[in-house]
Amino acid sequence: AGVFPALRRLFVHSAKLTGKNREAFVKLQAPQLMELWLRNSSAKNADIRALAQSPLFDALRVLTFDGTMLEDAGFEAVASSRSAAGLRILRIRGGGKKLDGGFRTLAATPLTTPGAFPELTTLKLEYPCIEKSPMETAKFLETLATPKLRHLVLDRCQFDDACAKAIATECTTQ
Repeated sequence: AGVFPALRRLFVHSAKLTGKNREAFVKLQAPQLMELWLRNSSAKNADIRALAQSPLFDALRVLTFDGTMLEDAGFEAVASSRSAAGLRILRIRGGGKKLDGGFRTLAATPLTTPGAFPELTTLKLEYPCIEKSPMETAKFLETLATPKLRHLVLDRCQFDDACAKAIATECTTQ
C-alpha cells in the first residue's frame, strides 16, 4: 500500500480484490480520491463491504462497477459508505447474460431508499439483474429515490409502457 496525496481518479482493471490483495488495496492512501472505477475485477460481497468501509470511499463522487460483481449485499454496503451521501455519478454494469453478479430486482436496491444517494445526478445501469430474475423496471422507476437525478441510462433493462408512464409521471411532478 502506498500514499498518493494528489490522486483523484483510480481505474482498476482485472484485479483480484479478494483476500490478501483486498487487504493491501484498502490500505492505499488517496485522501483526494474522487473517482473509483473497478473494471472486470474479482470481488465478493465481503470484499465490497471492506472497500466501502475503507478510506478509499471517504470522498468519492464517481463510482463505477464495470464487470465487477456487485450484488444486493455489496450494494447495501456501498449505500451505507461515507461516500454515498455525496456520490454524484454511479455506473453499474454487470449481471444479465454476459457477466456474473447482479441484483435480484432493481426495485429492492438502495436506489429506492430515500436518503441513500441524495446527491446522485447520473445513474447508468447496464445488465443490472441476474439473468432470469424479474427486473421490475417500472416499479423501480416509480420508487427511485434520487431527487437530483438528471441523467438516467437503462441499458438492457426491461422497458415497457409502464416504465414510460413512470418516467412521465416523475418528470411532471418535479
